[in-house]
Amino acid sequence: MPEAEVMRRQALALGIPETSVLIEDQSLSTYQNAIYTKLISEHYGFESILLVTSTYHSRRAAHIFRDVFGPNYAIWVQPSPPDLCTVCWWLQPDQARVVGYEYYNWALLAIQSATSR
Repeated sequence: MPEAEVMRRQALALGIPETSVLIEDQSLSTYQNAIYTKLISEHYGFESILLVTSTYHSRRAAHIFRDVFGPNYAIWVQPSPPDLCTVCWWLQPDQARVVGYEYYNWALLAIQSATSR
């Protein structure tokens, strides 16, 4: 099941009306998600975005979305609630992989930024 559909179902379960939920389900990366979300935002005339993502991903996602959307949009970031033991992430193999993946993607973003100048 696409991640966007999982998030849509969670929003509906929390009581958000279905008519208020828009999903972007075409992207394969955070950068593509920002591009496609901007197209949706322009279509509906939105001027701000609330970006909800994992704690580990929130800084990089915010950076990418702000870069793609530019200064004319307000991008608000709300990290999802952390796990019970936030200082124990390195003891949990799945969490360690997530953090490692984020650092890997930060490095790629830095290289892309440096080579595009």
